[in-house]
Amino acid sequence: MKLSTSRKLFRYSITIALFLTTYCLSQAQAVITWGTPTFISGDADVAAVDTRLWAYNFGTTSVSPVVNGVTFTGYASNTGNSDFTLTTVGSSIYQNATVFGNTGAFYTALSSGYQDLLRSATFWSTNHTTEIQTMTLLNLIAGATYQIQFWVNDSRPNYHNTEIVTFSDAATDGNTVSVRFSNNGATLGQYVVGTFTAEDTTQIIHLGPYSPQINAATLGTVAIPEPSTTALIVGAASLCGLLIFHRHRRSR
Repeated sequence: MKLSTSRKLFRYSITIALFLTTYCLSQAQAVITWGTPTFISGDADVAAVDTRLWAYNFGTTSVSPVVNGVTFTGYASNTGNSDFTLTTVGSSIYQNATVFGNTGAFYTALSSGYQDLLRSATFWSTNHTTEIQTMTLLNLIAGATYQIQFWVNDSRPNYHNTEIVTFSDAATDGNTVSVRFSNNGATLGQYVVGTFTAEDTTQIIHLGPYSPQINAATLGTVAIPEPSTTALIVGAASLCGLLIFHRHRRSR
């Protein structure tokens, strides 16, 4: 009787452990490695990927500009689509198709497509500095490596001169990058590139600190060298050396 009860308890423990493991894996989030934010300068800002999955021009559905050979589909929704979702708590999401440009030479010198991309945006609006909004990437493949790129721009004089938008992953909620709206109103804003290896079919990105903005974004897959490649080469070379050494000793 005791043995039977012990077996049942063991089976229950295994079942609970498997359930918890499955649940934890279903909630897994990758750590995003962010590059250095860079001030916008020209079409070459659009980073290359192996396979581009999507590219969006936020804030308008009427313009889908082409920048560096990439078509950024016009997007204007407060909830998202089949590629990502947008959420907010305690604030509102807005779209604007035209206001974030500038008449200065640093803006008008850009290609017409890039100007279109930067003058529209989706943005959150709240007075609560503790609010952090989210963008959730969808339809990812666990184990695949992705590259996400964001643009933030409000180059109007006297708007967001020193303010930033922060992007952080949900895995650490502290691996954060700060992207400028402009350089004190004297230049364009910035873009940033992040890479991660998906641990689930979704990836949550937090935006802050209180009124974040996205002018454009694109997601693609990238191939990274296997960490073991160099080790395999060194190991193979070492093995060959040992074989040659042993053969040499046997022939003596």
